[in-house]
Amino acid sequence: MLPAIEHTCVSVPKRPGAAVGRAFTAMPRNGRRSLRLLGFLLCIVLVGACSSNPQRPGEPALSSTELSEFLTLAREAQVEGDSARALFYYQEILTQRPRHAEALSESGLLLLQMGDLMQARPLLQQAQAQRPNDARLREALAVTDFRLGEHEQTRIVFEQLIANREAGWQSHNALGVMADLEGDYQAARGHYQQALALRPNNPVVLNNLGYSRLMARDFSAAERHFREGLRQSPNHSRMRINWGLTLAWQGRYADAMNAMQPPLDASAAANNVGYIALLKNERGIAMRYFEQAAAQSPRFYPRAEQNRLRALNISGGDGS
Repeated sequence: MLPAIEHTCVSVPKRPGAAVGRAFTAMPRNGRRSLRLLGFLLCIVLVGACSSNPQRPGEPALSSTELSEFLTLAREAQVEGDSARALFYYQEILTQRPRHAEALSESGLLLLQMGDLMQARPLLQQAQAQRPNDARLREALAVTDFRLGEHEQTRIVFEQLIANREAGWQSHNALGVMADLEGDYQAARGHYQQALALRPNNPVVLNNLGYSRLMARDFSAAERHFREGLRQSPNHSRMRINWGLTLAWQGRYADAMNAMQPPLDASAAANNVGYIALLKNERGIAMRYFEQAAAQSPRFYPRAEQNRLRALNISGGDGS
């Protein structure tokens, strides 16, 4: 699965951003080669450098049997959802067979899933050079470039994939994020709906669609999409915060506080709710939430106090 392009959550819904990759822990399974594999863990974070060396000094090349064994272990790890272990075995192959097509493509996809864009990109480029007609690799490389800020270049790729009926849900999702960045919320909604047609109930797309409707001030639709997404992924931190912001925009401040805790602590939630109230010109409510945020957390005090003073200045000093 490709990594998600996902809207960030902020105190005020302004523009979307990119998703953050997951962190994994490697755990080799094969006891017969455990010492050799554990030693390789020291260089797994230097994927680019390790994969460029065809063979480590003093070590015999992988035999066909060993290659087959490592491929089997890598594929099994992927099926089990253990991305770090899968990456470990693919990288072991690349240390001695640096042009191995499957190891290149799967290593690049796994690193992209983990959020390591700079390490993923050259591996995906090498893999695509060997498999220029592989739509999955084209989409993955475009997702990488999009997350690195190359929006216009990747737009062309995503649109070509869609025109050729080779696009996955990520192409539609990315075009939806681009449309949101341009303020075209109607177009964004269409792209997200196409993404959901390919991947029904995907929480990432539901979060993006909800955030798009939030920016369009269609609060009831935004809340509906966030609720749908949270049924699929109850611990989705960004979506919970976005849901809370949506409730605050509807004046349901107590519900908003509950929705955002966790992942936010009470101080951060109160500051966010207060800021939405301030934007709605409900200055008295905003003041109370800023004061609550400052009182609950000395660490949070400077930011909440700054917002409180802003509300006080706007209100002319009476806090009403």
